[in-house]
Amino acid sequence: MKSNKISKYFPEIIFFTIFITLFFIYDFDNISFLRPQSVHQWRQCDCLSQSLNYYQDNNSFWQPQMNYLGKDDTGKTASDFPLLYFSAAKLWKLFGYHEYIYRF
Repeated sequence: MKSNKISKYFPEIIFFTIFITLFFIYDFDNISFLRPQSVHQWRQCDCLSQSLNYYQDNNSFWQPQMNYLGKDDTGKTASDFPLLYFSAAKLWKLFGYHEYIYRF
């Protein structure tokens, strides 16, 4: 009976074991705490900027805004997937502003 319970969760156990192993193989435990960097630094900063504006200005989900003001000086922008930025801002409201929360 006990082995039946283990075999029931065997795929999940294997998945999480592989996931955690890859997490450490690719050094994500150190990368998670780094500032934006590398060739995609501009994109990382743009994404953080949108999340930061949701966090600081309490913008609604439908009003993504960036620190770059653009031609009209509003910072309003079209966003590819605002749910990610909005979720990061809500997590920052709970746990405080930490960039590593966005990376996770």
